[in-house]
Amino acid sequence: SVFKVVTALSILENNMEAEYKCSGSTVIDGYTINDFSGKVHGEIGIDDAFIYSCNTYFANFALKVGYDNLKDTAESVLFNKRIDFKLDIKESIFPQNFSGKTDLAASGIGQGRILVTPLNILLITSSIANDGKMITPTIVKDIKSPNDALIYKYEPLLISNLPTNDTNRVKSMMRSVVEKGTGKKASIKGISVSGKTGTAQNSKGLNDIWFVGFAPYEQAKISVVVLIEDQTSTGGELAAPIARELINYALKNIDLSN
Repeated sequence: SVFKVVTALSILENNMEAEYKCSGSTVIDGYTINDFSGKVHGEIGIDDAFIYSCNTYFANFALKVGYDNLKDTAESVLFNKRIDFKLDIKESIFPQNFSGKTDLAASGIGQGRILVTPLNILLITSSIANDGKMITPTIVKDIKSPNDALIYKYEPLLISNLPTNDTNRVKSMMRSVVEKGTGKKASIKGISVSGKTGTAQNSKGLNDIWFVGFAPYEQAKISVVVLIEDQTSTGGELAAPIARELINYALKNIDLSN
């Protein structure tokens, strides 16, 4: 479900936003996509569909957006591209072809053949928190000699610049996810946490569960991603509280002023 961030951006970029009547499940070319626990959301727009992670909305709107547009959005946030990073990491994959509507619909909710790395989804989230600007990641901020002389300083480079209107809209949705949606367990009193939960079934029939988010909402100082593989729980139940503890600790104990 964390891929719904990308699907939402694509819907907004392509002016496809519209209301949808969610009945708890949808059948596409004979394949049934269900909402979690068969939840019926009723008449729903993109904001509430994102906040409550409505599968049927995003599956159907992936079809409306179309393969080419969704692929373009995914590649603008570094799917199918090597991320410039000091450690060797795999690429996130948006397939080069789909066999039919069911593949595309499943991709809209982050299922099927979509593959995303934690670093990539973290970069996407950071760009949403940063007015659409995606910058190169690093492990080392600077290196100094024993007498405090600067040897190396990380200089961030702009990788991608996403439309600010669209990223601000998704940013607002991510805040609402924690305020009243699937990510309520990431909430911290006095700190405006924003995020997105994810629960993706893997080939073992278990769940890979996610929470990705940032804080504070007004001017983010930290973004985090939590991925726990092979679980029976959900991202909102198990990953969100871990993210909450990480964010809370970092904001209270680490100098994030730079």
